[in-house]
Amino acid sequence: MEDQEPVFDYIAENYDKTRGNLDEMELKVLLNALKNCQNILEIGAGTGRIMKPLQDHGLDITGVDISKKMLQKASEKGLNHLVVGNATSLPFLDKSFDAVITVHVFHLINDLDRVFTEASRVSRKYILTFVRERKQIDSKLPNRRSDMFDVAREVASRYGYSIEPGERIHNRTEGELIRRFPPDEKIKVREYTRRTNPENFIERMRYSSRFVKMFSRIPEEDISKIFSDTKKELKKLNIKPVETVIYEYLAIWYPDNMEKRILEHKGDNLRSESESN
Repeated sequence: MEDQEPVFDYIAENYDKTRGNLDEMELKVLLNALKNCQNILEIGAGTGRIMKPLQDHGLDITGVDISKKMLQKASEKGLNHLVVGNATSLPFLDKSFDAVITVHVFHLINDLDRVFTEASRVSRKYILTFVRERKQIDSKLPNRRSDMFDVAREVASRYGYSIEPGERIHNRTEGELIRRFPPDEKIKVREYTRRTNPENFIERMRYSSRFVKMFSRIPEEDISKIFSDTKKELKKLNIKPVETVIYEYLAIWYPDNMEKRILEHKGDNLRSESESN
């Protein structure tokens, strides 16, 4: 949502194939939180997979995204209030919306202070996002996801490409977001177990927003070869699936309180820089 237009344009065509819509429980919790709101802004609206069900339930919702191709997909779903714009400089007047929502976007943005400042500026009541905290069931086992990624990295190097974790858009988790900016409310949505095996790990990795920046530089033909070979290598290694418990919450911030948190966060950063020097 900052300078990532070409990156997300790259996955616009396949984005909905690899992402689910809001499920029944998520939609129920979100609608309940928005029951006193009428006009909503979604930052990072993408292809409209979150906007669509909210509009269908009678909410007046506007979507902003930096990727024109993603918004084009949203338009094809019958969504009309779509604006090309940057999360760090929203093209809206102060207090234009009852609430601002964003789903799985904050972890992709570098300047969170600026984004939260902008979200607080245009929102009258709430800033909302879903967050997921994870716990590996058997924490004594080695990090099998790292093992899987190491195989993909080795295969890519054979084709002359480098795929390093540091080349993700931003290497930040949603858990870090909550620690940096504690929400005013945190509503539990659900708890479930995710089973990750080599095959579904590779499929998610291909179109993951965390990895898309690096893959956008590689020709599609070579990407197909890299993932095909990676699957073969992983099958030989017989890496066992990883089971992770996912705790999903709806985090809610009040705009008036957010200004104080941003100032506190900036103060912590200045102190850290001073101590390091």
